[in-house]
Amino acid sequence: MEIAMSLGWTENKQLAKWVSHQR
Repeated sequence: MEIAMSLGWTENKQLAKWVSHQR
């Protein structure tokens, strides 16, 4: 479960970075 949460958090961070880059 911890790993899944960590993966989800990392993906969320990557998504946020991608969105910021797109703006």
